[in-house]
Amino acid sequence: MASGVDPRTLMHPMDARALAALQQMPALDAAIRWVFEHGFERMLRLQNLGSAVRVGNGQFDDLHAVFVGCAERLGVAPVPPLYLQSGGLQAYTSGVEEPFVVLHSGLVSSLTTRELEFVIGHELGHIRCGHVLYSTLAEQLRLLLALVPGAGTLLSTATQVALLEWHRKAELSCDRFGLLACEDEDAAVRVMIKLSGAPFALYDRMSTDAFVAQYLDFERLDTDDLSAVYRVFLEAELSHPWTVERAWHVQQWARGDTYAALLRDLPRTGTGAPDAPTRPCEACGHALFHTDHFCVACGNAVPRTCPGCGGTLRGPARFCGSCARTVGGEA
Repeated sequence: MASGVDPRTLMHPMDARALAALQQMPALDAAIRWVFEHGFERMLRLQNLGSAVRVGNGQFDDLHAVFVGCAERLGVAPVPPLYLQSGGLQAYTSGVEEPFVVLHSGLVSSLTTRELEFVIGHELGHIRCGHVLYSTLAEQLRLLLALVPGAGTLLSTATQVALLEWHRKAELSCDRFGLLACEDEDAAVRVMIKLSGAPFALYDRMSTDAFVAQYLDFERLDTDDLSAVYRVFLEAELSHPWTVERAWHVQQWARGDTYAALLRDLPRTGTGAPDAPTRPCEACGHALFHTDHFCVACGNAVPRTCPGCGGTLRGPARFCGSCARTVGGEA
């Protein structure tokens, strides 16, 4: 059963070490109490209900079905609310008492179903691991320091550094949840390439092997003392690990015994075989996946065939215009 997956089995060693260091900070409990007392969770919920799109109950039900499938697979119950916000290639999870997941519109538009499952699984991993409390504090840290008198005294520099270090390393554990959700190593790495800046027009030419190999060159820079100093300095400003680092770590775990053993006990997500381009866009030639409704390169609607009359459907049509058959929103 999915509920039987022990989050500790998926916890990355660097996450475990960073968490142990964080929990030694004496002011941490006081800072967490402050977050609860000042209602940051209510603020975020109000923001979502007022300016985001809640998915489900007739709103983007196809996306909601993918989300529910990932939650069931990873043992996240009850299924948290899912919201869509305007924005780029981003997603986040928040809400300690009532967790919720937010996907930005640019992310949903840019990912195949398998890649989207990876991101959703990653976000649900934060819930399974109990990350949300500390994550909320880390994500609101700059706001706390800017708006609240005395917050800098409450949260010493050492505590802030430890909190942000843990926040980065926790992402490595959640990438493992993302891989369990999508069951597609290449899809996980492709997400990292897209997050790194790959343009729509070149999506069909991405090399996951080349990107992972790039990490080895990145690691060799640590043999240079000056580069190592620069790396520490730059990492202090990051909310996530380097994308090449994430790609390498998730690929290594995908090829290990723990992942293989977990797969045998998990229910299927129901989305079929791993992503692979199935045909070119008839307008621009960009490679399309079987789950694509529109070409991400040129926006052209992808034609489909009605199972009732054989007529042509375009985009995420739910009804055939020729025979009125209900065809759903998936290709």
